[in-house]
Amino acid sequence: MRKIVCSSLGVAILFSVYAHSIFAAEPTTPPHHTTQPLPPDSAIFSSLKENAEQSDEIVDPICNENKESTEQSDEIVDPTRNENLEKKNFNSIIIEFRASYFRPFSKTSRKLIHGGGGVDYGLATTIPVWKGLNIWGGVDYFAKGGTMIGINRSVHITMVPITLGLKYIYYFNRFYGLYAGAAGKYYFVEVINRVHPMYKTTHRNGLGSVVEVGNVICIQSFVIDVFSSWSFKTIDGPHQLPPNATSSHINVGGWNIGMGVGYKF
Repeated sequence: MRKIVCSSLGVAILFSVYAHSIFAAEPTTPPHHTTQPLPPDSAIFSSLKENAEQSDEIVDPICNENKESTEQSDEIVDPTRNENLEKKNFNSIIIEFRASYFRPFSKTSRKLIHGGGGVDYGLATTIPVWKGLNIWGGVDYFAKGGTMIGINRSVHITMVPITLGLKYIYYFNRFYGLYAGAAGKYYFVEVINRVHPMYKTTHRNGLGSVVEVGNVICIQSFVIDVFSSWSFKTIDGPHQLPPNATSSHINVGGWNIGMGVGYKF
């Protein structure tokens, strides 16, 4: 009986050891699921830091791009605004000194003047009134001697015309513009004949007209004006002349071509 009990106890112990070894060898996790060992704390911290830097690298370029686009938009808007402001200032007050060559239309007048023409000096101004339209004003001075027709006696003519009218200036940019104008021209004319023995000074005045075209070249505030004009006026000539002298009318109109130098305000 003792032998039977000992043998049964031995079999039970061997069975329990065998069963424990089998169940200990089997995996404790459910099938089809695998787990990876967790990385150490330093590796987790490095990974989080890299992710944060990558996120900064993604966000910052967008912010910089938005900032650059804003700056570019400012650069696009500002020049346009400045250009518009400058365009408004293209047409401004101009004061200039002029010198031109004057040649009378009339052959009679050309014979009265040595060389057929002479230098005309003047002051001119334009004052803006609306867009490219300007009030045009000026005063000229012309003086030249010559010979009375039919006799070998000298004559001297002096003209001081005053101009007032309108001029339209079209500026292509801040540096260059074209213009055309028309005005009334009121003449003060003095004719001195030295026909012996009848020295005579004759004064005539009256309203004529003038048309002018030209172009302006602007260098900062300084202006160069190249122009050409055509004026029209006939006055009565000196009286009480010898029978062989003829001078009933004098056409003091003519053609001017010249240049002006001025200042643009």
